This record gives sequence, C-alpha cells and structure tokens, in this order.
Amino acid sequence: ASVVVIDAADHVGGLYITAGGSFTMGGNNVVQQAAGVADNDEQWFQDEMYTNDWRAQPEIVRTLVANGADTVKWFQDLGIKYAPISAGVLRPPIQRGITALPNPGVYPGGSGTPNTGISFTWVMYQKVLAQKTPILLNTRMTKIYHDSSGAVVGIRTKTAKGTINIRAKRGVVIAAGTWTDNQSMMQQWDPRTVGPDC
Repeated sequence: ASVVVIDAADHVGGLYITAGGSFTMGGNNVVQQAAGVADNDEQWFQDEMYTNDWRAQPEIVRTLVANGADTVKWFQDLGIKYAPISAGVLRPPIQRGITALPNPGVYPGGSGTPNTGISFTWVMYQKVLAQKTPILLNTRMTKIYHDSSGAVVGIRTKTAKGTINIRAKRGVVIAAGTWTDNQSMMQQWDPRTVGPDC
C-alpha cells in the first residue's frame, strides 16, 4: 500500500518520546515466557477490565489483547532489548510490566535513563524510514472528506505553505495519542475523571 504519515508537530513520536515508556502487556508474550510467567488472553482481558472498573469498551480491550503478544515480539524484532518482567499496573499476581533496556547504537533511552518512550518511538521511526514512507511534519489535519456514501476519501491539511489536500484510496488512520488533556473528551467518555474532585 502507498502510505503517508502526517504530524502536526515538528518531530515524530509526540509526547511519548519524553515518557517513561513502560507498558503493561500479557498474552504469554516473549518477556513473560523468558521469566516463566504463565498468562493467557482471557485472563489478561479480565484483569484489564477489572482494573478499569469495567469502564473500557470491551471490543477495544479485546483488540489490544488479541494483538498484544505479537506487538511485544514485533518490537523485539525491531531491536528492543527488554528488561526483566515487572508487576505492571493490573491486579496481581500475573506480571505484565514491560520496558526496554538501553541498547546503544540501536536506540536512545532505556531503563535507567530519563525515558524509554523514545526507545520504542525510535525503532518504529527507523522502520518507517527504511520503508521510505513519507513523513510530513508541521502538517495539521483540519478536515476529513467523505463521499456520498459516507466513506472517507481524503483529508485536508494545513501547512506553513498553505492547504494541502490528500486523497485516500484505502482509508485514513487517526492516531491522536492521549486524550487526558482534552477535557471535553474526558467529560464525554468518563465524567468521573473531570472536575474539582478529581
């Protein structure tokens, strides 16, 4: 497929490049296997839903769980060296905490450095460059175009040079990152997270 990546920022990775960079993944992934930790998709799903008080959309959590172990292996194939498994943020006893060790010459950051978010971002960025996928920085999407049936057929973007319209033959993927700075979206999805008592 022919793909183009656009980003409103002047760099790739967004806020994640400054993040701690650890995450919670189960599904009997390669890091769990190396530590002898037994896990399965259904138990992981139940622990995710329990931890968020069953507020998450089950179909989205199912998608995470169905692809989790493969994602951990994919990052390993891209060059990530994993630290030993840790507890993670879900209920015990199954360990699912994942983070990267330093791997100089392959990616910056890693456990023990100011952040490891940049480690995961870096290896993905290198993969995109190797595939020669265009990345348009300082390019903000301002509109999604639909045809008469409602199907998405393209986007309008704003750049320093003006407006650029991009036709999408096979779809548009929106990766907007965190929504915790968007008060209206937080109010829409979970009003308990917004307001003076939060």
